[in-house]
Amino acid sequence: MRLIDADWIVDSDIANCLGAEYYSCVPDVRDMLNDQPTAYDVEAVVEQLNKELELADEEKRRCAVENMLQFDETKGYARGMACAIEIVKRGGRDEK
Repeated sequence: MRLIDADWIVDSDIANCLGAEYYSCVPDVRDMLNDQPTAYDVEAVVEQLNKELELADEEKRRCAVENMLQFDETKGYARGMACAIEIVKRGGRDEK
């Protein structure tokens, strides 16, 4: 599976695929494309975010020892990465 940008598919592209005799179906196909949810590989995204979280945690540990002025910044970044992972796992839906 791969992501596509459906906005790049113009009505003339749809008409060319359907054929001239089905031009009246173009608005229905456009609606169908617009109604589709965004699809992505949750596992792959979470894996990438976890790598970033590991780097942020390493930097947080380093700053706690070497540079306390940057500690809050790195702590906030790590927290943001952890939140992003949870949002992706939920599929962008509310926590409810």
